[in-house]
Amino acid sequence: MNIEQMRALSQAIDSTWGNASTQGTNATMSIKANLFGESGLHVLYTTVVNLGSVEEWHFSKDLHEDQAKRAVDEYIKSVKEEYKEITDEALKVKSVSKDDSFELISMSAYSPRKTAYYRVAVNFEVQE
Repeated sequence: MNIEQMRALSQAIDSTWGNASTQGTNATMSIKANLFGESGLHVLYTTVVNLGSVEEWHFSKDLHEDQAKRAVDEYIKSVKEEYKEITDEALKVKSVSKDDSFELISMSAYSPRKTAYYRVAVNFEVQE
């Protein structure tokens, strides 16, 4: 990727000025992206999950994985459209790695309800 392509891509993923990392009216989910290396694009999906018990993690994991995949795919599609508007060139990316995790952020001995972050980090390689 040359410097002009990097600038265009960084403009397309910028969520610090005029764009939000939350999509629509969903304030419990965000997607942030950044560039790394010569041709890497790191996308981080985060959502808040309310669980009745820790055992629910196993049952709800598939649901949250599916939601995360759709959200990341939609995000990449919008980045490609924005990049196309800026450069009149098509952006090609290939997923090279994915990692997900649950992080318990709130619990009480007096309530079965638990709150956690579900995160999915996806690394893409920008192809020419």
